[in-house]
Amino acid sequence: MKVEENRVVRFHYTVSEGGREVESSRSVGEPLAVLYGKGGLIPGVEKALEGRESGDKGQAEVGPEEGYGPYRPELTQRVPKKHFKNMPLAV
Repeated sequence: MKVEENRVVRFHYTVSEGGREVESSRSVGEPLAVLYGKGGLIPGVEKALEGRESGDKGQAEVGPEEGYGPYRPELTQRVPKKHFKNMPLAV
């Protein structure tokens, strides 16, 4: 079945930055399920899935312009450590 608008698409993904894995759907065991073409994915991933068939494998490099946008330091917010209570924190 082909990936197209208004179809539920399920896929595993791995997000890497600088060669280091940041997040993976395989760590939870279940693939991500999303209604394709309705804005549930960042544009770069949606473009990478467009026209693919069931069982296809692929890779996509998504830059800031097709992801969440460029880094904007003015939107950074410092949160005091006390608000994290007993959660382990690391840089």
